[in-house]
This record gives sequence, structure tokens and C-alpha cells, in this order.
Amino acid sequence: MFYFHNNQWTPVEGALIQIAVANADDVWGINANNDIFYLESNQTWQQVPEKLTHISNMGHNAV
Repeated sequence: MFYFHNNQWTPVEGALIQIAVANADDVWGINANNDIFYLESNQTWQQVPEKLTHISNMGHNAV
């Protein structure tokens, strides 16, 4: 995975099978184990203690 910052693509750790983006500050995803993650402002992923098979993001933390 990568994010675009200062006119260049920068790698971000992780392996997601789905990603949902409303804006640069509202990025969520799930991995192959159906674990849920959101991207912190420091570009690290934080896991949410639930499971999903699909994810969608409408913005303002409406996931």
C-alpha cells in the first residue's frame, strides 16, 4: 500500500484486501482475516476489535 504526499508515493506497512477512503484523514480497511483497521495521522494502522467481510466509508467516521 502507498499514500501520496509531497508529490511522491510513500509505502505504508500492511496487507489489506479492501480499503475504503473518504478523504486523507478517513481511511479504513480489512485484511484477509477480516480484521478491521484505520489509518492514524502518523501513517500507522490501528486495529479495531471487531471483524468485517466488507467495508465502505462515507466520511466523518461513518464506516
